[in-house]
Amino acid sequence: MADTSLVNEHQPSLSEWLEAIGHARARELREEDLHKRDRLEILRQRIGLDYDRVTKFPAIDFYARTSDVQPFIDEHGHDLCALRLVPRDPNLPKYRTRGRTLNDSLDWLEACGIDPTKYAVEFVEHSDTAQWSTIFVVRHDGVFGQIVDGLHYQLTQGNIEEGRVARAFMLNPDGSWRWSEHSAGAQEHVEEILRELVVESAEMRQQLAHELGAGFTADNRLIGYFETLLWPTKLLFIDYNRELPHLVGSGPDLAPIWYGDRSEPDRGLTPPLFGTPSARGSHRGTVRVCSPEKLNFMLFNDGDILVADNTDVRFLPFMKRAGAIVTERGGMLSHAAITARELGVPCVVGVKGLLAALQDGMLVEVDGGTGVITRL
Repeated sequence: MADTSLVNEHQPSLSEWLEAIGHARARELREEDLHKRDRLEILRQRIGLDYDRVTKFPAIDFYARTSDVQPFIDEHGHDLCALRLVPRDPNLPKYRTRGRTLNDSLDWLEACGIDPTKYAVEFVEHSDTAQWSTIFVVRHDGVFGQIVDGLHYQLTQGNIEEGRVARAFMLNPDGSWRWSEHSAGAQEHVEEILRELVVESAEMRQQLAHELGAGFTADNRLIGYFETLLWPTKLLFIDYNRELPHLVGSGPDLAPIWYGDRSEPDRGLTPPLFGTPSARGSHRGTVRVCSPEKLNFMLFNDGDILVADNTDVRFLPFMKRAGAIVTERGGMLSHAAITARELGVPCVVGVKGLLAALQDGMLVEVDGGTGVITRL
């Protein structure tokens, strides 16, 4: 079982990643993230989408254990949860933890050291298991994303657990599918999700356009960035973001060549190395194998190729200087991969056997458009 209580320690929200690199639209994205459940509630009321609904308290009441709060703690103290401290001022930091019981989360809450008059506490039920999780984008030029047979943090954070498979998919406007690794069950689940997003009523589309600024594809599907969870048998939407579709690229741009379409030329590596293309561009450079333990003293020159099991915000100083980024785990819509695209750094993720094949000092070429790594 995954230790999901710690997965967020160095994996903040995407808006916080983008703030850390000084992204021009970081503030707008942060505002969008803070109000995602308000939008999901409107979708629940209008078209019946179910989502991970929140129980919310003023933080000052939660810290004081008022008569409204204490019974809630008594009832849910042993339940696994996701707990968030959401600031009233968008300039203040957001805090979150996931996978602890509510009782255990209370110690975390005290340790945050916030001014409780400036925050709200949000409680969401949590499960250690899920049948499927998805992260995907709906645009006029198609639908693309990834699905994993497990919890959704594996996709957003790139922490794909051993034995799990993160499959990339793309649905073209003509109705044809492309998969990195096809699974009938995975496709059926994605098709079920996409049916939930079709709004047949012109009147309802007009109302959602007015209330949410929502857009729709030619076949009446709601446009946006979405995250979902099938837990344990109930489909829950976790995110609906209107800004990210403009930021994350497109399916054809991110994955012009899927695994099954590739020829297998000699790339000078046995076995050949390739993964999921996540940021276009190619770069030749020197491999630097990075790990959290080495970050404070490792040698890293501008233009070196950052090679790692996965990346988190501690790697950002090296990501900014890297000529390319290659990871053994990760996903094309993970926060780190989106950040790499915004930095303009070629990126390939999900490269099986990467750390066994590459060593410090090797010269390689990384093609972020095809996902191929070639030894020079």
